[in-house]
Amino acid sequence: MEDQRLTQLHPGPLDHSVLTRQNHHRSKDVWNGEVEKPILCRRSDGNFWNLVHDRPIHRRVLQILIDAGFYGVYRVGRIQLDHAFITSLVERWRPETHTFHLRVGEATITLQDVAILYGLPVEGRPVLGIDSTRKTEEWQDMCDALLGFRPHSDCLFGSRLEISALATYMEQLPLLDDDADEVVVHQRARCYMLWMIGGILFPDTSGNKVKLMYLTLLDDITQIGMYSWGSAVLACLYRALCRATRPKNNELCGFIPLLQVWAWERLKMVHPDRRQAREGAITFSNDLPGPPHACKWNVQLSWTHTTQYVLPLFRDQLDNLVDEHFVWEPYTPDVMENLPEYCRSGEYFWRAVVPLLCWDVLEMHQPNRVLRQFGMRQFIPVSCNFADNHDMHDRRGRQNTDWAREHARPILVWNDRANRVCEARLADGPVAYDDDYLVWYRRITRQIIGNPSIRFPKGYASLAPVAEVMARQLHMIYQYGIELRQQPSMEVAGRKVMEMCSDGLTAAIEAQRLRVQPMYVPVKQPVVDHAVNPHKRGRAGRRKKRRAIAATNVEERSEMSYTNSDLERDRGAGGSVKGDGNLNVEAELGMDSSQFAEPRFDMASSSTQFGDGSELHNVDIQLVLYQIPPSQQFDMNNFGDGFDDDDIHHSPARPDRQVNYDNTPSQMTLEASCVTTIGSVDDKPMEQAIPIRGSRRARFYKRRVNNNVDAPRRQNLAHPIVPLRCYKP
Repeated sequence: MEDQRLTQLHPGPLDHSVLTRQNHHRSKDVWNGEVEKPILCRRSDGNFWNLVHDRPIHRRVLQILIDAGFYGVYRVGRIQLDHAFITSLVERWRPETHTFHLRVGEATITLQDVAILYGLPVEGRPVLGIDSTRKTEEWQDMCDALLGFRPHSDCLFGSRLEISALATYMEQLPLLDDDADEVVVHQRARCYMLWMIGGILFPDTSGNKVKLMYLTLLDDITQIGMYSWGSAVLACLYRALCRATRPKNNELCGFIPLLQVWAWERLKMVHPDRRQAREGAITFSNDLPGPPHACKWNVQLSWTHTTQYVLPLFRDQLDNLVDEHFVWEPYTPDVMENLPEYCRSGEYFWRAVVPLLCWDVLEMHQPNRVLRQFGMRQFIPVSCNFADNHDMHDRRGRQNTDWAREHARPILVWNDRANRVCEARLADGPVAYDDDYLVWYRRITRQIIGNPSIRFPKGYASLAPVAEVMARQLHMIYQYGIELRQQPSMEVAGRKVMEMCSDGLTAAIEAQRLRVQPMYVPVKQPVVDHAVNPHKRGRAGRRKKRRAIAATNVEERSEMSYTNSDLERDRGAGGSVKGDGNLNVEAELGMDSSQFAEPRFDMASSSTQFGDGSELHNVDIQLVLYQIPPSQQFDMNNFGDGFDDDDIHHSPARPDRQVNYDNTPSQMTLEASCVTTIGSVDDKPMEQAIPIRGSRRARFYKRRVNNNVDAPRRQNLAHPIVPLRCYKP
């Protein structure tokens, strides 16, 4: 026991194999007392709710919202956000797993919550398209044709439109007549939907701008409801939460009302009491579809038994969370029976382990880590292996990208969602404290956020960390009493020590700790610093990238291993797929063409097998891409059934702007580097132009190649690209 003395409270994790980014997580700064202000939650929907309250949406426009899948959001109405409460949740969000690490286990927002709470459609096509670059006049023409108003150039910032300009236009519009022209009705409906997209569902950190790329998806009114808006909203919320956990970030965007309502449904000790309906609330006729489940929170609320806007209190409540205070299954059979039909969209794959897509955003949906939310017994999940910088990818520098081609492999997995549903045994009651999953979980998680050694001169004083220190000490003293009883001369004293500790823990409702051995001291192990390198823009960033790529041989690239749940729990011992997890890394580095074979889905293990025999299970799969003809991009009946050989290509992520001499195209070019392959058909060395991407004006250098270099044939696409030294002229 001497080397197991608990001299101070260790918040966790004791085992760093899962939470690899703890040194760069917001919770570390909270523990050190470096951050105490709540996060600013961005939204731009205040004027929207005022407008629809004073001027309710016309019945013809409302029918379009119903068909498009936005009716549930409109029916719920505005939810007042508690920034302090949201901040306490962000402190427990882990980008390594896309789950909240609570004291009782992992929990997260799933497709089930999106569908039931807000009625957003989760079934359908991914929300993506061609992110084309347009001039200001072209964006103005599009707004004029689809929305009915032409915004001033001062209201356009690239491909983004000020929401305040759209709000001003909407407030000046006359009320619609029952016999209004259909074109006008469609334009009015697009205005409402674009405002909801930019101000409620997909707000960014600007707080007043909406991306006009969404407007391209609203062109055909009949096709808007074919998109999976629910999965897109969840993907963007995951991405926003991951970014908000970084210590220097103090803003959160995304569909935050969904997060707050989800937490209110499950956390008994922090949600307010519901009273009667609000005065002056919008009334709906009985012939309209019923409201989604979150509508029950759009009433007058009372905080008699809890509080609001107090971050230390919410943090302390989560630090002291017990299983009795968390509702794993809030959607009872009675709730499900009373839900409207549109809230049950995609029920068959609510537990599917699939990628969630929204233009450039790609995040993994992992219900296999939160099976207790579906009434199932939780097992130790496989490791996620997300790239440390997976949440840093965005649309910058990706103009004119066809995201259907860019995310072709994840789209195939999404289309196979019915065969990727996670199954497990039904739970037969609460999970015991000594369950294998909880024993493992307590070692790999961050249990405590508040630091008992930090006391502020005023305000709420946290008690949960102090109580945790005392409970741990009593538990370790109890173990010491067991050791004393093994000595004949100290048996009576050991029994007395055990009884005193047991009585103390029982009085504190902590007697369940005695079922397991005390594990509060971290095991000495090397901690890998997973620092995330921020994007460097300009010439310095391009120089750094060129040096890094030129100094790394393709054949010496490290392999990322992905785990198979049938082989080993959490640690993973499956096959491997080459690459570092970044966007399109295989295509840019010229991987073997067998990596581009169509995946085979194993129904039993929910794993994906590729042409080289490797497997991919439950990971971020932004890896290898297809080139898909536009006619097959969104055909849900044919997409994913296979492609002809002529339809499958491997290409760089960005459009190739390469210029070649002697009319001989090169096989592929490494992005932002002076390394390329020889494109000669007869294997003779040649001088070839090499583009430097990222600069405003393409600069070209000639490469001189010695005759003794063995160059790959252009026809053999399976041959890996060999990086060669580049000389400036």
